[in-house]
Amino acid sequence: MPMKIYAHFELSLTLLAQPDEVYRTHLRIRQTDGTVRELPSARFVYDDELRQQLLIHGTNDESYGIELGKALLSEPLLSELERALGVAESHGDYLCFNLAIDRDTPKLQALHWEKLCHPATGRPLATDGRIAFSRFLSSASGRPIRRSLRHAVRALAAVAAPDNATTYGLSEFKASDYLELAQATLGTLALDLLGSPNVRTSIAALMDRLRSGLDVLYLVAHGKVELNTAYLYLEQADGCIQPLEVAQLAHELTTVPVLPRIVVLASCQSASPEIATSLATIFGEAGVPAVIAMQGNLTLETAQIFMQALLHAIANNEPVDAAMAAGRRAALTAKRADWWMPALFSRFSDGRLWLAEDLQLRSTLEQWLRRCEPSLARNDLAELASHLMACPSMGQLAIAELPDLTTLCVELTFWDADHPEAIIALDTLLEALGLLTPVTRNEILELRHLLGSVRLAESDLDYLYGRIRPDATWQRPTGRDTSDTLRLIVQQLATARVQMPEVQHPLVNFIRLLVDTYPQHVHALMVDLVRWEQQLTARLGLQPRPVITALPLSPSLLIQLTLAPGGIKPDVSRPATVEVLLDAWLFPDLERPLAIREPGTLATVMARLTQLVHEAQQSTTAELWVEFLLPHEIIHCDVDQWCIELGSRIRRERPIGKKYPVVVRSLDRIEYCQREAHLRLRWQERWQQLQNLQANALDQAIITVDMRAVACIDRVERDLGLDRNKEKVILLLTAFTTDKLDDLFVFLDLALEFGLPAVLLTRRGCGNPSDTAHELKRAIADDRFENLPYVVKDQRTQAEAEDHIGHALTLLWDNPQRIPPSMVYRNNQL
Repeated sequence: MPMKIYAHFELSLTLLAQPDEVYRTHLRIRQTDGTVRELPSARFVYDDELRQQLLIHGTNDESYGIELGKALLSEPLLSELERALGVAESHGDYLCFNLAIDRDTPKLQALHWEKLCHPATGRPLATDGRIAFSRFLSSASGRPIRRSLRHAVRALAAVAAPDNATTYGLSEFKASDYLELAQATLGTLALDLLGSPNVRTSIAALMDRLRSGLDVLYLVAHGKVELNTAYLYLEQADGCIQPLEVAQLAHELTTVPVLPRIVVLASCQSASPEIATSLATIFGEAGVPAVIAMQGNLTLETAQIFMQALLHAIANNEPVDAAMAAGRRAALTAKRADWWMPALFSRFSDGRLWLAEDLQLRSTLEQWLRRCEPSLARNDLAELASHLMACPSMGQLAIAELPDLTTLCVELTFWDADHPEAIIALDTLLEALGLLTPVTRNEILELRHLLGSVRLAESDLDYLYGRIRPDATWQRPTGRDTSDTLRLIVQQLATARVQMPEVQHPLVNFIRLLVDTYPQHVHALMVDLVRWEQQLTARLGLQPRPVITALPLSPSLLIQLTLAPGGIKPDVSRPATVEVLLDAWLFPDLERPLAIREPGTLATVMARLTQLVHEAQQSTTAELWVEFLLPHEIIHCDVDQWCIELGSRIRRERPIGKKYPVVVRSLDRIEYCQREAHLRLRWQERWQQLQNLQANALDQAIITVDMRAVACIDRVERDLGLDRNKEKVILLLTAFTTDKLDDLFVFLDLALEFGLPAVLLTRRGCGNPSDTAHELKRAIADDRFENLPYVVKDQRTQAEAEDHIGHALTLLWDNPQRIPPSMVYRNNQL
């Protein structure tokens, strides 16, 4: 059984005063159970006396280490260290000793800390089997530490042995010796070798390997510090030497998406304390969590002994600091004088480079995947299981309770946010397998967070899910409570694979329906939900805002009324009883709505009309249109006769239809066309025909219903279904008034089904229906069809007598290029 970490003994040295070079020592003991203890700051003085003592004992490693230990480990630090070591040994564990030294103190960095000994017993700390000694590695990149499973670990052994090394005053060595050593110690991993006569270790070759993704980099090359500049000597393609400044290497490392977890630099002076840009510092600042580098000119013999023990321990997944101690002990046992030169700089918490795989968990996961994704090939399933196992939180999830793969991936994305590399690798594989949903897991998590405080009843969830589910066979998930059920619905809808643009994504529709239907439940979240929906539609290529390309060019006041959920059957003759939700915009400036989901009744909306018109008119100097977007149940409402207040000194009322062109639009048509592509295409086609028609085409463009005979319904349906009558664009209804609502709604359904963009209807009788139809045709014939709203406005303006047709006219004028924000769906022409 491998040893465990008992605690982390973290000792930091920070400069307090110059020139006396007084440092503050701060101790923090962090145990693996999460408890942390800190000691008050003490002092470490690096004065001339200590320098002299260390100089005297420089050739005697034990005496040097004891003197350094006496200066650093004063009471109570020494007592804490002895107590921690005693407990660790009694448990059969080891203690991580991490020394953090101020990076701006090169004199302190130059001390041989790896020789540090217990001041009383002379026990060497850096080679002790119960102590894992390392120096803290700072990083400016902020990259998280990632870990994967052992089978996915990739290692590279790169050796640069230039043919002309002696011309630079460097010793020659055989690259094959180090490559064979790497093969013998790291060969159990997925190992790549670089440095043979055929493939030289050039900077280009090295960076290509790094960009492909590595976990372990073992780099053997000469290094030197000249004129305060660190150099790494690589090779050119022809085998000649290639000096590389570490500053250039630092720049190259910024192009590597995922850096190794450990870099072993068998390169002289790679941890030189004299300069701030040593190789160790460069890799650490880039984001590598563990770097092993040399404090001086390491001999080739020591390098061989040290590296063999080190790499063997790394391949066995020993903690990096424990592997480092094994390498130092091997060199010390061989009586190598430079055994202390290798230094470990680390910011690992447990020092292990990869995760041990739980075979039972993997078996359970593979069985679960077979049920969730039965179409996956065996090899693909095994690879997917490996990527899922690479996520650290995999073992903490109750897999059997998760309904599908997307839900599992969402949970891993949430819990493993600190390990983005594992999630990125998983996404890459899911995309290759065709299992990546259009809605990203981060978007699902954000939406899940937004909806976390929303409380709906079970009946509300049934209604929403019933309207939105992409297929009738889909069953609504059930959670522990309604909040949990809402979360599961979101995650399930995100898995839908629909054919856009023909069909909108159900999760987008779900949010729109939720906002439209239950504004009181999401009032505080309205802005965030709309922003989420707009960002998603933009990323998926949906058009977030409508584009107006046809007449009218005037700004429009869009007033949308939707029936409040759970209301009684609407009776427009009693407006105070019809409960609605009010939205209003000034089109095309939809960024600043005039009203958002305001609850009320038709009566309160009528009272609010003057204010809305005033706000819209104040925002523009152009002529204003008014468009009412109404559901089928109240589309016959006489909105054009609703009054607004006019006048500055003497207030008076006037029907809004006499002041502005007023048209009515069908919310049902927009919803139908959102789901049915063929309906949208019919609508667009007839709308375009309407824009191009001239007055002399009147007879061919209008279908007139001026008789109450039931047979005329069949006639109109038959005529609209014939190819030769596709040019029909206007339905003129003068026989069916609001007294005959059922018959009227049948004709309105026909208009929507066949895509007629314009319907003229009378809400009450005005003389003979045929005569009325004839008068309206004659009025229309005097102008272009595109000006039909102005023709209807003129009729209202001329309506003085009680029986004038202008009092009863309603114009349905449905423009497919003017879609309200909550109804925008993907189509390049809309």
